[in-house]
Amino acid sequence: MEKGLLANWLRIQKLQPSKAASESGDYWLDAVAEAEEDAKTMFMKDPNMIDVARMEGVDMETLWQQEKEEYLNLIYDPKP
Repeated sequence: MEKGLLANWLRIQKLQPSKAASESGDYWLDAVAEAEEDAKTMFMKDPNMIDVARMEGVDMETLWQQEKEEYLNLIYDPKP
């Protein structure tokens, strides 16, 4: 797990908003946006996803839009 992703996950689990987020009152929106951004970064660097995009003949952004929900669920689903 990348450093930023792990930090976001731990912050969400402990329910400790960052100073900037708590000042703005948008903690959950900020946390979700940061987590999604980290997941997208991981997705874009994932060699398996790069191969899938190449095989399907689409760019990574298109593949992200198609697979985003499933990928996010794989990363953040708390179920074992």
